[in-house]
Amino acid sequence: MEFRRYVPLLLLILFVWVTITVIFVVIDSIIVPWRPPQETYWSIINHLTTPYRLDYGQEGFWSMIRNILQIIFSGLLVLAWLYTWYKLSKKLFWMELSKEKLAA
Repeated sequence: MEFRRYVPLLLLILFVWVTITVIFVVIDSIIVPWRPPQETYWSIINHLTTPYRLDYGQEGFWSMIRNILQIIFSGLLVLAWLYTWYKLSKKLFWMELSKEKLAA
């Protein structure tokens, strides 16, 4: 059995696992803790004026905006990863098919 034929497929599988792990780390360490400046501002104002709550509705609004942006950024990152995986697997398929065609 010739193992050299499976090396490109194994490298593709390794690429997929390594990149998806890196994407999860990026999402967990950068995107999830991210806070927009407005949310931080209103949070500080709320802590300074706790008895009065000057901006009672603002903190929930910015929290919702932050959650929507986090979902958009994470989704775009995963879609970029899926597109890269698709292109690499398509290229690998056609390279292997052309090798078979030349060998025959």
